[in-house]
Amino acid sequence: MAPFHPGKLPEHIRQFGQPPPLPDQGPRWTPTQLKAKTHFINCHGALEDGNYYGQKGGSYPIAHTSGWLEKKIAKGTVVAAECCYGAQLYDPGLTDSGYPGMASQYLLQHAVALAGSTTIAYGPAEGQGLADLITQYFLINVIRGASTGRAFLEARQRFLDEMGPTLDPYEIKTLSQFYLLGDPSLVLVSIPTKTRDARENRREGLQAKGLMLGQFLAIPKPLPVTEEPDSIRALVKAHKFPGKATNKKVFVTEGGPAPLARGMHAKGMAAPVKFHVYSASKFYGKFKETNVLVVKERAGQILGERTYVRR
Repeated sequence: MAPFHPGKLPEHIRQFGQPPPLPDQGPRWTPTQLKAKTHFINCHGALEDGNYYGQKGGSYPIAHTSGWLEKKIAKGTVVAAECCYGAQLYDPGLTDSGYPGMASQYLLQHAVALAGSTTIAYGPAEGQGLADLITQYFLINVIRGASTGRAFLEARQRFLDEMGPTLDPYEIKTLSQFYLLGDPSLVLVSIPTKTRDARENRREGLQAKGLMLGQFLAIPKPLPVTEEPDSIRALVKAHKFPGKATNKKVFVTEGGPAPLARGMHAKGMAAPVKFHVYSASKFYGKFKETNVLVVKERAGQILGERTYVRR
């Protein structure tokens, strides 16, 4: 553990031991406005920052700030945050503002569970995917009467089931970076009591599904970057990046199920899937807009393309 340095504390804490002053920016939500016990947040976040941000073009106004949450959250609230760094934990005394992170503040104000990301999160430019899905699945399961821990486990399993059998690098990243804070045993929505046998069967089913997914999925591994086929170069050239696409990586799938096809297509099905990844970023002050193009290819044939953006 790194040594503690009092000199890094904000001035108001270092000299007087006082809490940080209330922020002068951002909406001042009232307890009435925040009384709902389910908070689903689709905003931007930043590293070691107690705010969530909206966006209008190149402007990122504060949409939600931990500095104004004290005594405003209903006890028993559950939160799902898609934001980058939405569930990052850090020492607020080492930041300029002195405000706790949103996840810490929610739990301090008697929220009981928060699902969010520890690092930069992504979602598709259009439609639903990645951060959108895993957070939604979690809340749906909570509302259906699952404990928060089971709700998150089932969200992860559903995500893998629907994204598989070949996962691109950003799907793996999403699964790794989103986690659950709070007591995983809490059941927040009352449902009829289940028998002990039913609970045991459910647990065995979840365990079996986890083992099955481990055999079913193919995980991408990085490859040395080589010359790209003309078809992929054409896709990259036509894609509208917010700047020059300077990041280029290639991943190949390993593992996964043996091909079921027999006959003329068996050889093609046995070929590994490759993901060709390109990204470019543009800065707006401390905010970085990142656009990612993922091209899926097998044996020289393009199977599809996806565009992801930073949350």
